[in-house]
Amino acid sequence: VKYWGKRDEKLILPVNSSLSITLHQDQLDETLEEFVGVLQHTFPPKSNGDQFLKGLPVKAASPSEELLAEVVRDPIPGAIQYLLITKPGPGPSVVDDGSCHLLGEDGMPGSSS
Repeated sequence: VKYWGKRDEKLILPVNSSLSITLHQDQLDETLEEFVGVLQHTFPPKSNGDQFLKGLPVKAASPSEELLAEVVRDPIPGAIQYLLITKPGPGPSVVDDGSCHLLGEDGMPGSSS
């Protein structure tokens, strides 16, 4: 989880408008739909309901009343503009083509020709 503090202690709003959360792959399948459901309940979209979920397709599960009582305070409409659902990529790879590197042989930023 990336989190940089609160800009509003009473409303529990983060300093930045970006909050990244990483779920462990083993738990992802069983928790993602419920997690998305809690976020949609807690931070309902103001006007972009059809664009609130972006990226990979996921359906929000309706969170239980018990879960909502544990994690949700008063909903804050529009506090989150959208959720971007992704998955890990293949990881680092070796690039043999020198024209694809961001840095030159001297370690300085290369030109974007």
